Amino acid sequence: MMKKGTKIALLVAAMLILCGGLISGLGMLAERDRRGEAPVMEFTEESREISDKFTRIALDTGMYDVTLERASDGVGRVVYLESKKLSCTISVKNGVLLIEEQDKRGVMDQFNFFTSPALTIYLPETAFDSLHVESTTGDLEVPAAFSFGDLSYEGDTGDVSVMAEIADSLELSTDTGMITVADVTVGRMEIETDTGDISLRKLTVQDEVEISGDTCGVRMEDVTARTLELELSTGDVYCDGLNVEHKLDMESSTGHKELSSVRCYNLVLSATTGKTVLQDVVAEGSAVLTADTGDIELEGFDAAEIGIVTSTGDVSGWFLSDKVIFAESDTGDIDIAESLSGGKCRVTTDTGDISLQIGK
Repeated sequence: MMKKGTKIALLVAAMLILCGGLISGLGMLAERDRRGEAPVMEFTEESREISDKFTRIALDTGMYDVTLERASDGVGRVVYLESKKLSCTISVKNGVLLIEEQDKRGVMDQFNFFTSPALTIYLPETAFDSLHVESTTGDLEVPAAFSFGDLSYEGDTGDVSVMAEIADSLELSTDTGMITVADVTVGRMEIETDTGDISLRKLTVQDEVEISGDTCGVRMEDVTARTLELELSTGDVYCDGLNVEHKLDMESSTGHKELSSVRCYNLVLSATTGKTVLQDVVAEGSAVLTADTGDIELEGFDAAEIGIVTSTGDVSGWFLSDKVIFAESDTGDIDIAESLSGGKCRVTTDTGDISLQIGK
């Protein structure tokens, strides 16, 4: 019987041989590409007319970059690039337009394939019940000319841009792809990404917004929502012109948060490290701000009742209205305005300094 140590040694040797072969193959391919000798996948443009009626669209387009456009002649069609090893099938079944990528490439073909082919859907109508897209590296662009009941996109490295009205639900998920939603009204919205940045501009969400990410940046400008919840591991958050009818809840481990011109009812902000800056931020109800090592800077902040807790982070700034401030620190310095009227504000730190005033 073969000894355990021998088995492990053989397994490691096999893995090294496999990795060596792969690296060698990639090196040869790169050298051929440098000399202009690498095989090039040749594409031809195909056009398929869509005569059947449909109200829903479902795409499984892999690496195709997908764009929706209005059919100026009123005739639906799909225009796409295809090769011997990469194409797609197009059909209409039960009122659903189905487009599926057919990928016959080998491993080395994929390493030599650095651009995504284009696929454009020319639509005779502007309003549809749903759009569902599954992708890997392909982008998705949905312009303002269209509207959907529901829209969902799930991709790996592909970017997604949505500027169409969504009556009910908008769900977007990527690994590293960037997400942009702008100039639209949405019923509810859920966004999830690992490392792709998120940009939301001139957006009205009638119900809830849920955003989650691992390592990414989030930028929101002129956004209105009923509730908004954001959870990040690492990444900066910038908000300018944010209106939340009920609760605004943002949590991050590492990253800078800057909020300006923000209105909400209840506010919850928590961070492990990274500075939190609030400029002209007002919560009608309560506000709870927590941080471990990150500083909290208030440049015009107000709430009916305020609680602030940090470990080593400093707390400084000024309030927009009178506050009865209760401050406590183990070793940090304390400098606060004294007032007998106004909402309650309780601030606690371990070693962080506290410096708070009323008015600028």
